Amino acid sequence: MKRYKKYMIVMTMALCMSNLCCAQSLKDSDNQVIGKVEKNGIIRSGNNMMIGMITHEGAIRNYRYAMVGKVESNGDILDKDYHLIGHVAENGEVTNAQRQLMGKIDADGMVKSAEGKIIGSAKDVPLVPAALFFFFGLLEIPS
Repeated sequence: MKRYKKYMIVMTMALCMSNLCCAQSLKDSDNQVIGKVEKNGIIRSGNNMMIGMITHEGAIRNYRYAMVGKVESNGDILDKDYHLIGHVAENGEVTNAQRQLMGKIDADGMVKSAEGKIIGSAKDVPLVPAALFFFFGLLEIPS
């Protein structure tokens, strides 16, 4: 039994490390890491604190696991009360509830404001987590 426990501890550590090393970085306009998105949907701040997650069902949860929003399959972003707050299009355009352009995430991962100014990068990060991080403010950094 002791050997099994050691094996489980080592496997758990390996799994945690694989998620961290495979996390994709979110960077600000100065190329400083300000967040990470792991393959399992967990979103971390630049100092590696979990700030939220997106479940397979599309629920957006904060670091306390409280539901703060939802992602619909069509790209709509809803708040915790299921009111539309924005949309993420397949081409990377991010709009608010009134369909006004907030910004865009280019195919190469460059994140731009509605005015076209580079505000960061999200290379190899899925569109929705990147949009949540840069544009919607649903996820706060724990104090």
